[in-house]
Amino acid sequence: CIFRANKTSGSDPSSSYGGGLYVDLPASGTATVVNCTFTDNGFIQPKGYGGAIYITNGTLNVKNSIFWTNRVGAASGYGHELYVAGGTVSVTYSDLTGQSSPHVVATNAGVIQLGLDTISADPVFAGGTDLHLKSKGGRWDPVGGTWVRDSVTSPCIDAGDPSDSVRDEPQPNGRRINMGAYGGTAQASKTLLSGTLLMVR
Repeated sequence: CIFRANKTSGSDPSSSYGGGLYVDLPASGTATVVNCTFTDNGFIQPKGYGGAIYITNGTLNVKNSIFWTNRVGAASGYGHELYVAGGTVSVTYSDLTGQSSPHVVATNAGVIQLGLDTISADPVFAGGTDLHLKSKGGRWDPVGGTWVRDSVTSPCIDAGDPSDSVRDEPQPNGRRINMGAYGGTAQASKTLLSGTLLMVR
């Protein structure tokens, strides 16, 4: 899924909650977010909590996802990417703008667990509204309807959970799923092959 440029106002005239996604589960409930891209989500009010995701209860598992340039407004310390007011959020094999406050915030009632396999690096999107990942090996251009090669390669390529299937990713795919919304799909950016090619006649 792609969560892009969503703006929430909420019922509180002074602040808002969950620019991209608001999670309120039973205490024993669990939800999973896999291969999603959250970017440019935020709020209409000057103050907000959880530019990309706000969770108040339950457990949320996030994997193979990208959180980039989500904003809570002028106020700092309210979780540009994630705000955990209650419950638990576990993030693995994902890219976040930052891994500490003000990007990721948990209250005393909330727990956030960031795996060592999370990164904080520019995902290098194609640009504009196109969220395909740039790649020297090849990137799908939806406007031209063709594959193009870039001068740079996104760090989110071949960076997802190595135990996950690459599913429909085209060759060459590095045998590892990409992060983000196009990971595991036929429009996943390709891996740049390196090494020596031997031709035998």
